[in-house]
Amino acid sequence: TVNREMALLRCLFNVAIQKNHLLRNPVQGIKFYPESARRGDRVLSGLEFMRLIEAAPPHLQLILLVAFFTGLRKGDILNLQWKDVDFRKHVIRIMMMKTGDPVEIPMLPYLESQLRGLVETAGGPDAAYVFMSFRPKKDGTYSKFCDIKNAFRGALKRSGLADQGYCFHDLRRTFASILHAKGVPLLTI
Repeated sequence: TVNREMALLRCLFNVAIQKNHLLRNPVQGIKFYPESARRGDRVLSGLEFMRLIEAAPPHLQLILLVAFFTGLRKGDILNLQWKDVDFRKHVIRIMMMKTGDPVEIPMLPYLESQLRGLVETAGGPDAAYVFMSFRPKKDGTYSKFCDIKNAFRGALKRSGLADQGYCFHDLRRTFASILHAKGVPLLTI
């Protein structure tokens, strides 16, 4: 991120020099941070995903399933509300946090059955968010999950996948790769 911002600043100052607003570029000569080679697009195999699910704590398992079967970003999953889940039409409708675009994602029967099970055990539509914290706040109410970083890291370690360098976003890549392998056009993906 810092390197991208420095490159932008360098470019902006160069334009200012071209337009005679500056004599020299103050960013010139500042070294960029070393960047590791791009991780590449990591994709989990079916076996790796199963190991991850089995190693995940219960509250993380369904979150991982939603990521795997929908390709949603972590933030969109954690902000998922019951009003977004349409069991009649078998879809999840959300406004993507990153782009602000409305998206309708079909639910596969297995994912839908898992979400229906959560409705029955977690209070369902009475709770605003699909994924609520399992620890109550001081006032006795529950809030949505804010982050699952530690739980995800722990699941990676327990599954033996920690040394592979996987991150949560790799579930999104895995989803896209599966669709591509099944012949879904890239524009649709």
